[in-house]
Amino acid sequence: MTEEVAYQHENLLSHHVHEQDSTTASIQDTTYDADGNETSHSTERSDRRSRVVESIVFNQGRLMLHLCDTYDEASDGDDDSALISRAWFDKNGSPFREIMLGHGGAVSWWQRPNCDELCQPDHGVALNFAFDHWVYYEFRPDGSLLTTIQHHKGLYGNIDNDDVELLNQDGKVLEKIAYRYVRDKLGNWTERTASIFDPATAQMVDVRLDKRDLTYY
Repeated sequence: MTEEVAYQHENLLSHHVHEQDSTTASIQDTTYDADGNETSHSTERSDRRSRVVESIVFNQGRLMLHLCDTYDEASDGDDDSALISRAWFDKNGSPFREIMLGHGGAVSWWQRPNCDELCQPDHGVALNFAFDHWVYYEFRPDGSLLTTIQHHKGLYGNIDNDDVELLNQDGKVLEKIAYRYVRDKLGNWTERTASIFDPATAQMVDVRLDKRDLTYY
C-alpha cells in the first residue's frame, strides 16, 4: 500500500491510497477529501497474463463504470486480438450491454432498452492492431453500433492514417476520409492529398492538398 497526501499552506487537500494485492491480482485506488470523505474509488482485477478483466469506478459514491472482459486463453495473439467479449453492469450488478468479438471484429451485441445514465454513447471497445489498423465500436442510445476504423498499414499508430471510415451496424459507409502521401527519403510526408466520400456518387473526392518543407539538423 502507498499513500499520498496533498497540502496547501499546511491545510489538507486530499488523501490518496493505492493498494495492490498480488494474491487476488487486484489494484484499488481511493481518494478522500480534506474531511475524510471518499470522493472516488476504483478497482481493477487482472488475469494471470496481467490483462485487466474487471474495472469498477465510483465517483462521489456513484457508479460510473463496471465492465468485465473475457479473453481467449488459447490465443497466442496480443491482448486486442485475444479479447472475445466485454460486458457492462449497472449498480445492481446486472448486465445492460455486451459485445462479442471474434477475429478482431464484432460478432454480436445487445443493449438493454431504455437503460439508465450509464448507457452513454461514448462507452465502447477499442482494438489496436499495430502497424495495420485501429477499430472502435461505439454503442448508441438506441442500441445500434457505430464502427470507426483507422487504417495505417505498415505504420505504428495513427499519426499518418491511410484512411478513416465510419460505418453503421450494417457495414454501410457513413463517412470516410482518405490520404495520399508523397514522402521524402526519411519517410516523412512532404505532400498530402485528402479526399472524402461523396454519398451521392459513392466516389472519393479530393478536397485538400497540404505541402510542407522539412529541414533536418
